[in-house]
Order: sequence, then structure tokens, then C-alpha cells
Amino acid sequence: MPGDHQKGDDRKTEPSWCLSPVSHVPSGSPASPSSPERVQYADALNEALRVYREKDPRTMALSSGAVYQPERRYFLMGYCNDIYSITYPDGEVSPSSTKRFSMAPSVVERILMLKYLSAYGGVAPSGKWVAFEELKSGPHHSKPFRDLAIKPLVERFGDEPEAFEACCVILGGSRLSFGSALAFCIPALPKVPLAVILWSKDEEFESRASILFDAASEHHLDTASLYMLGIEVSSRLRALYDML
Repeated sequence: MPGDHQKGDDRKTEPSWCLSPVSHVPSGSPASPSSPERVQYADALNEALRVYREKDPRTMALSSGAVYQPERRYFLMGYCNDIYSITYPDGEVSPSSTKRFSMAPSVVERILMLKYLSAYGGVAPSGKWVAFEELKSGPHHSKPFRDLAIKPLVERFGDEPEAFEACCVILGGSRLSFGSALAFCIPALPKVPLAVILWSKDEEFESRASILFDAASEHHLDTASLYMLGIEVSSRLRALYDML
């Protein structure tokens, strides 16, 4: 987990439960129970489910911004501008809308939603943006975060700012002011927004990108989970490009 970095070891590694990124599929095409993705994250999912089942659903709803429907025993919660149904106590997650760009949640996204609900975070976004390196133990894992979340955005959208804007808007992005950059606030989770930023190539610099986190995000998810959230949002943006 973040914080396991040994003194004198300058390697930049991935947090322990954060293995390879996963691909996104359209709604209605979930990963099979025996898929490599599910096997890969089995321990993390089981732990997230264990904690989730111990929590009071009404308290989770109040602190997270989700809506709990006790008669049907499930939550309705926003994630990347879509609404997902999350059963309690089983923790099954599925899209509740039939929008054109709805996506079935990856196993990692399921884990993130369960962890977010279970955190009892309750804190509203601060409006202050921080880089991944500014999160607790973030510097220990900054290189793989850049490699898996940020570089793929540059590769996909560096020469196509219009496509970047279109994909951000589909994810519910609202425009932010970041100088000459194209920047959007993505409502990843109800109280955990991400800023996604793209600078197009000019005479002085190559195309570049960044993903920033609200300073209050660590009240809701630990650094390892925010690491994966950034990767998942980056993956969704790139998947949308292929769906346009």
C-alpha cells in the first residue's frame, strides 16, 4: 500500500492492490465471473465487500451523496455522469440508465464505489486542486500514475483537442480555467471530482496532460484508490473516443 516505500529505494512503484489497468466495455457486457480481471482483484474486492457489509446503509447514503432505497435494498449513485445501482449488502454494481455511452463498471470501479460508500467521508469538495504527487505517499507512485493515467491521454488526445472536449463533456465535465489549456472538472464520484487538463502542442512544447484531485479527496478514498480512480477516468475518456 502507499507508504510501503523503503528508505533508500528510489523506485517508483504501483500501490499494492493496483495492478494492471482494465478495459471498459459498453453497458450490458460485464466481465465474466472467471475473467482475469476478476481473479486479479479478488482479494481487494473481497475486502471492500467485507467492510461495506459492516456499514449502515443510511449513514453511507448521508455521507456519500448517494440515494439509498431501503425497500429495494440498493443505492443509486453517480459515477462519471452515469447512475449506477449498488445492491446492499451484496455490493453488486450495474448501470441504471440506458444512455448511449453507458458503460458496465470494471471490477476496479466496483471496488472504488464500495470503498467510497464505506468511507463515511462526508466532506464536501474543497475547490482546491492538488497533483497526485501531493497526496499522502503520492511521490512513491508518481511514475506509474503518469505512465498509466496521463501519458495515454496525451497519446490519444494530444492532436485532437476537440475529441478531448467532447469526451470530457460526455463524462459530465464542466469547463475550468487553466490558462491556455483545455480543462474540465469530471464528477467521478459525488464528492470526489477530478480535473483533467490537456495542453495542445505549440512552438515551444509538445502536447501534455495532467489529472488533478480535489484536496478533500483523501477523506473519501486512500491514495491507492485515488491512483486507480485517475487511471479509470483516463480509461473511460479513451474508451469514449473509440465509441464516438
